[in-house]
Amino acid sequence: MKIGIIIQARYGSTRLPFKMVKKFYNNFGILDILINRLIYAKLNIPIILATTNNLLDTKIVDIATKNNIIFFRGNEKNVLNRFINAAKINKIDKIIRICADNPLLDIGYLKNMINKFKISDVDYWSYQLPNNKLTILSHFGFWAEGVKLSALEKIAKNTNDLKYIEHVTNYIYLNKNKFDIHLEKLDNTNLHENIRLTIDTKSDFQIVKEIYYKIKKENINLNINNIIKMINENIIWQNQMKKNIILNEK
Repeated sequence: MKIGIIIQARYGSTRLPFKMVKKFYNNFGILDILINRLIYAKLNIPIILATTNNLLDTKIVDIATKNNIIFFRGNEKNVLNRFINAAKINKIDKIIRICADNPLLDIGYLKNMINKFKISDVDYWSYQLPNNKLTILSHFGFWAEGVKLSALEKIAKNTNDLKYIEHVTNYIYLNKNKFDIHLEKLDNTNLHENIRLTIDTKSDFQIVKEIYYKIKKENINLNINNIIKMINENIIWQNQMKKNIILNEK
């Protein structure tokens, strides 16, 4: 079975318009930053950028072309269908799904996921927080998730609910009896609920931008422990993250 990364990204955003191309660091946007981090990590698997057929998303395609990665354009409203077709056309059987809203994705945990999901036969592979909550349902923004193409096709056959069409993997973890699921429990004692590094709003963007600038300026290794340490030392970030979590509760 062939494994590959599919990054979900689009130009439009209700809460923060054009966030993918908005200047983040040295004239690069968060999508550029994320793609370059994945390329630099030398993961040795295909990286595919999945976006929509909307004309605005030509700007997203331009980013993929500039970075020499594969792109796929699909249905704007049906994200599930977009992932299925992106995987099929690129002959991907196992998908590592990454959301472009998470530029501070932890590469170490990503590599562990790729290596373990590659040799596993489960339908869905993800990390689980110490409180048993799935990482995909958190505000952290550190982790990806692994899902088989066959599992996504099963969702498409079983439901037309817009909730599951928009949120690609929700159906799987809300119907655990229908899928073979592996949840790798995290034991990182530094994790706490008031951390939000996924970018949905202007405030999220500004905080993550400040964190990334500090990382680059001080040549800090970008990983979970170092980022949490930085946040714990900055009461302004902490307080704003708490507010943002309340306003954007999942």
